[in-house]
Amino acid sequence: MRLNRYWLWTLADISISILFAYSAIAKIGSYNAFLVRFSRIPIIYSTETWFLAPVLIAIEILVAVVILFEKSKLMGYLGAGFFLIIFTAFLISKIFGASSEQCMCGGILESLTLPQHIIFNLALLSLIVLRLINPQIIRKRSNL
Repeated sequence: MRLNRYWLWTLADISISILFAYSAIAKIGSYNAFLVRFSRIPIIYSTETWFLAPVLIAIEILVAVVILFEKSKLMGYLGAGFFLIIFTAFLISKIFGASSEQCMCGGILESLTLPQHIIFNLALLSLIVLRLINPQIIRKRSNL
């Protein structure tokens, strides 16, 4: 049973890492379109877009990488959870008309409907919470 749990957590690590890497690469692939849509978010002023857009992509890549290493896994999962909460809050705000801008996750994720995307994010957030309460990662907290 222990071996199965190890592979399950490894699969979770790799899946979340791939998701964040995929999202960053998709944004890079259509960078100009991403910049235009990103600058239309009401709380982000267009003058800040030139700085914030590459920072967001860099953080997504950083999260994708640090989740894969034992010593930085906790920080990676905390970062992934933080950003998924922000992204999900953004999607939920769209339901209430705070923004008409579509999702900027890139690639196939943009084809999800708003409710599908929110459910997808909440499922990933649940996986992250489960991973954070896993005793293996809790023991690592004392090493930070």
